[in-house]
Amino acid sequence: MAGNGFGTSPPDSALARTERKADLTLSEDGVLEGKLTITFGGIEALGLRQLEWNGDQASPKNLLEKAVKDTVPADVEVDLTNDPDWTSASPSLIAQYHLKLPNWTTPAGRRILLPWELFGSPEKRLFVHADRIHPVYFPYPYLTWDDITITLPSGWTVRSMPDPTNQNSEAVAYALKSEDNAEALHIERTLRVDLVTVPKDHIRFCAGSFRW
Repeated sequence: MAGNGFGTSPPDSALARTERKADLTLSEDGVLEGKLTITFGGIEALGLRQLEWNGDQASPKNLLEKAVKDTVPADVEVDLTNDPDWTSASPSLIAQYHLKLPNWTTPAGRRILLPWELFGSPEKRLFVHADRIHPVYFPYPYLTWDDITITLPSGWTVRSMPDPTNQNSEAVAYALKSEDNAEALHIERTLRVDLVTVPKDHIRFCAGSFRW
């Protein structure tokens, strides 16, 4: 309770869960391409439906394609391939895409570097400034889960993979694991944020939590 009113606790991060499942193929010239399915849950789905209701007839496709482009830290071609159910009372909104990243690999001598952080762009931009004047505000707690399979070109072998990570605290949790399944790579990544505001004196700690 605050003053003469009643206080409420913030929603649980599980009520704003986004699941991204990608089944992609890498070509020898570095083009990553395939199918992406995103399930927006709870508050995320509600927010998108509200934006669609307030927009024009041409906006829904652009809205959902932008939701992908904002998360990928590279030039990406995105095409929404299904017609999501905007009028349903379902707690989830499912969008399917065809995804193409023309230059996803980088040559390094006789090796090829393949970035694994396909949807990590928003976290990298959270705390770009070292000095803060105001607190950091999150609209609501949220959770994202990524499941990515990348089929490699015939004859390619993996020399090294990112170390598994599992950081878990009351406010923030991050987990990463990857597997080499001979002809394909499998990457699973989870980020949970149960924060609403972060005081400016705590930004250094929070930035350390987010900059994996």
